[in-house]
Amino acid sequence: MCAKLVPTFDESGPREDEKRFLGDLRNYIEESWAELAEFAAARFKDVSVDSAHPGYLIRDKVLFPFYLHQDIPGTTELAEFVTLGLSLRVTRDGVICLSGSAVLLGALKFVGDIDYCEYAVPGTYSTADVVDAAGSHAVRTSCPLCERVNVMNPKWSQSCVVWDSTTSAELTRHLDEYNAHQLKLDFITSTQAVGTVEATNVVLLLAAGKEDEIARASFAAQEVPILGAVLPRPLCEPLQLGRYILFLIRQVQHFMSEDPAKALKRALSLARILMLSEWDEILIDHLNDPRAALTAAMKARSQLLEKLRGVTKADSPRAQTLVALQRSIESTIAELKSVKTASFETYPVSQAAADLWAGTVTFALSSFIRDAQEAIAGD
Repeated sequence: MCAKLVPTFDESGPREDEKRFLGDLRNYIEESWAELAEFAAARFKDVSVDSAHPGYLIRDKVLFPFYLHQDIPGTTELAEFVTLGLSLRVTRDGVICLSGSAVLLGALKFVGDIDYCEYAVPGTYSTADVVDAAGSHAVRTSCPLCERVNVMNPKWSQSCVVWDSTTSAELTRHLDEYNAHQLKLDFITSTQAVGTVEATNVVLLLAAGKEDEIARASFAAQEVPILGAVLPRPLCEPLQLGRYILFLIRQVQHFMSEDPAKALKRALSLARILMLSEWDEILIDHLNDPRAALTAAMKARSQLLEKLRGVTKADSPRAQTLVALQRSIESTIAELKSVKTASFETYPVSQAAADLWAGTVTFALSSFIRDAQEAIAGD
């Protein structure tokens, strides 16, 4: 129902009676998901229900949607992700959330990067605070090493290698004069959980009264907030859920031919939120094939390594950290290649075999999307 409502309400805002209907629908989802969270918590000793935020479970200092309880990383990995996320924040009171494929590490085994989304709470930060924090990240010479600061709209990007007072002034101008509300900071970091990878923090500078408008850049349904601040929006908001479901469908359809591994990850997220459990094993088996998540993880690191070569002067403290990270990426790639080589004792590496696998995945995803669309249409 949420997915079917979105086109109507995105064309024209809801009337008063429709707002009451959406409120009733949200209450229904909250009640239903609170019960499902209780059911999930009863099956696992290390999780508890967050009664203040319906649909969430609590484990190891994070909140996560109950339908992801099978996919959340283990305690050791999650603790490392929490520490890393807090170190990447731009605002002191912002809510930082683990996002992207790292949320699914318990099911995926291999990921190519670590993504975060930070919600800057209205009234708790100034432009000067944001610029100072971004500048502090940009000039850091130790790991996690910030490589680039980006303003998403209007587009502006600056390498941290040449960050100076002029750069800070330009960032200030974009935030004030151009009223930019979204930053993205690109880091490189070395982790025990997934080796050396790129870590990104997308910062949403929420403005009072415009929280929903700005927050459309991300979806609460795919995020794992780190405890410590008030959540910026509820998990059970009907239109946000509907937009997320439609986003996932479009992503699967778009990537199923050109990037099957990415399409499979989106499909797993869609299967979880629609609770199409009959697809769980099929999608995870495809993802854990070495031609899927493992190959994608190697490709992401190889692209990162290529991007970093020759970025800084060899005699700077920053360059020394970068050289160490480059060596660590090479080591991570070698370790992943050894896994892939061992796996391909079972899976042949010929182009014909790869094409056959891609065709099998595309067929499976096409069938999955049909099931998802039928579930939505029949709700």
